[in-house]
Amino acid sequence: MSKDMQLQLDGIKTEMSGMRQCLDDVQGRLGSVEGRLDSVERTLHKVVVTVSGHTEQLVRVEGKLQKLDLLDKMAQTMDALAGDLKSSRAERVLSDQSFREQQATLLDHEVRIHRLERNAKPS
Repeated sequence: MSKDMQLQLDGIKTEMSGMRQCLDDVQGRLGSVEGRLDSVERTLHKVVVTVSGHTEQLVRVEGKLQKLDLLDKMAQTMDALAGDLKSSRAERVLSDQSFREQQATLLDHEVRIHRLERNAKPS
């Protein structure tokens, strides 16, 4: 082999050695990246599980809020009914009072008419 060829061959060997070292560095970095990706994957899995749990809790909370809305509507209806009942009782009291006053007036008129009729009869 000629000296030129030997020099070229030695240069290629040196380059190959450098490339092998670069390849080893790249493989090491890829291993590190794979480790980090595994860590990220585990973290994402935990996040998904946590979000799933929170979703279930939110569904339960939403159901409870719907029940509270229904109870609120029922309470408003009952408040309206209680107000109507109170008004009816007040009207009833006034009506009873008016009836008693009219009864007393009627009784007084009957007594006066009876006296007048008794006094108006010829003796």
